[in-house]
Amino acid sequence: MNYEHVVQAIGRNRKVIAQRFKQIEEVGKEISFDLAKEVIGNILRSSHIVVKDDYWPLLLNFALKNRKIDYRFLLEIYRGRKARMEAIV
Repeated sequence: MNYEHVVQAIGRNRKVIAQRFKQIEEVGKEISFDLAKEVIGNILRSSHIVVKDDYWPLLLNFALKNRKIDYRFLLEIYRGRKARMEAIV
């Protein structure tokens, strides 16, 4: 797993990820760690990026609040990380 590629892929696909999470919330489900991992994992796989199970906590745990993922916060952080990476280059 290349962290920069993961950040870029999540940052590039924020709107798609947010829409998917919003759809899940609309049917009354909470965004759990496993559900976030599944949604983001599908997006990453479509970009040919595979993340090993050991790395998922590093990618998601900072947005875990009361046993659910605050996906708006998660995506905002990845937006900022992507912007900082682009500014460096």
